[in-house]
Amino acid sequence: MPLCTLSIAGRRIAVHFDADPGVLDPALTPFLLPSASPEAADLTVWFHHDGLAEPSLSPPATLKPGQIMSVARHDEGGLVFCRREGTLFAASDFSVCRVWNRAGSSPPEPFSGRPWLVLALWGYLAHRGGALPHGALCELDDQFVLFLGRPTAGKSTLSRLVVAAGGTCLTDEYPLLTWHEHSVWAHGTPWYGIWGTAARLSAPLRGIFFLRHAPTNALQRLDAGEGARRLLRNVRFFVWARQTIPDTLALLDCVARTVPIYDFGFVPEPSAVQRMREVL
Repeated sequence: MPLCTLSIAGRRIAVHFDADPGVLDPALTPFLLPSASPEAADLTVWFHHDGLAEPSLSPPATLKPGQIMSVARHDEGGLVFCRREGTLFAASDFSVCRVWNRAGSSPPEPFSGRPWLVLALWGYLAHRGGALPHGALCELDDQFVLFLGRPTAGKSTLSRLVVAAGGTCLTDEYPLLTWHEHSVWAHGTPWYGIWGTAARLSAPLRGIFFLRHAPTNALQRLDAGEGARRLLRNVRFFVWARQTIPDTLALLDCVARTVPIYDFGFVPEPSAVQRMREVL
C-alpha cells in the first residue's frame, strides 16, 4: 500500500493508504521521513477510501442536524468518531487508528491529514500527557514562543511580524506541548503550514504571551497561578477520553511553573517584536 512516514512532536507516524492518496500537501514536506525507515512507528493511521471498508467496521454516522461530529465507544474499548466525511476508529490507546471516508468521497486534494490525522495525533498525545493549545507557535532568535488569546487577539498578526523580523511561524492553529528531557517542549505541525524557514520543528518552550491589542506595547509577567488559569482557557482537552484530563492538567501545571508567561498588549508594528526580544 502507498505509505508516507511523518515525524511530528517527536513521534513517528506511519500513514497507510489503500488507494493512491494523490498529491501530498507541501505543508507535510518538512515532517516527511524516508518511508523505508526500519524503525517501528509510534502511531499508525490507515486511510481507506471509496467505500472499501468492511461494512461491519464502518457503521453509518449518526449526526444530528448541525452536528459536526459524534463519538461512541466500540467493542474493543476504543473510540469511534463519525463525521460527514467518514469514520475514524481508534484503539483504546490511540496507537492505531483506521479512517474510512464515506463511500463516493475522495481524499482532499492535496492530502494534508486534516481532520483525521490531526485527531489521531491529538488523541495519541493526550493519552501520553501531551496538550493541544489553541494558538500560534513561533521561533524568534532561536527561542520557541507561544501566542495565546481569544479569537481576534492578534495571534496571526504577531506571527507575521515575527516572520518579517526573520523568525518562523511553525503553526498558527495546532501547536503541541509535551514533557521531554525535564522541560516543556513545543512542537510545530503541518497545520496550517510553516511561514518562513524552519531550522527546527521542536524545541523547549521559552515563553508564552497572552495577546490583546493595545495602544502601546505593554508587557507584564504573570505569576504561576494566573498563568495556569489562563492556560486552562486556551487548551483543548480530549474530553472523549476523560482519563487523559489529569495528565493534561499536570502538564499545564509544569508549564505554568517552569515557562515565563506574559500578558502582552501590543501594537501591530515591528516594535512589538522588539519588545518581546527584550524579555527573551
